[in-house]
Amino acid sequence: MSAIATQAQPPDPTPTVKQVIVGPPDAHWAGAEVICAGDTVHLCFHVSGGHLPRDARQQLIEKVLSLPELLAAVELHATVPMGDSELINGLREHCDHLSTRAAGATCLLDGDLIQPS
Repeated sequence: MSAIATQAQPPDPTPTVKQVIVGPPDAHWAGAEVICAGDTVHLCFHVSGGHLPRDARQQLIEKVLSLPELLAAVELHATVPMGDSELINGLREHCDHLSTRAAGATCLLDGDLIQPS
């Protein structure tokens, strides 16, 4: 009987977690939890109800995607409120092959981040 040697895989890198918020300190307009693990990033967006400044969502996307931790990220997984087309379209601008699917009151997105040149 022969045994096949398997090479041990290195453990997954310890994920880093950050909170990103846009808006004044007394009234946060929108935010995201950012979890980076190796070349994968998981984003969970939330947006306050009511009237928001016109560019609040775009500010949030730009602030999240400019984090230094995302420089090595290749794969994106995100959760956004269902029907928030501004967040979805904003993420689409930074991804190749973005797919979306409904999950209850949220929309799940998977894609490949476009690497800066």
